[in-house]
Amino acid sequence: MLAISDEKLLYLLEFVDRSGVEREIERLRIKTGSAIIPGSTEPILMIKEDLQLYFNGTLQKFNTPI
Repeated sequence: MLAISDEKLLYLLEFVDRSGVEREIERLRIKTGSAIIPGSTEPILMIKEDLQLYFNGTLQKFNTPI
């Protein structure tokens, strides 16, 4: 999976092999006027934990800010 965020919000969580994901990333880059670079931010770490808990069956409501 691919996650894109800034320091405050998660903007995109998508399967990397989905058709059209490159176009979606480019639209997001243009809309936000930001460079998209590899790294981890608080929202990315939060969605990683949320997904682990969700698939373990212990989370029903996600906590990651979007």
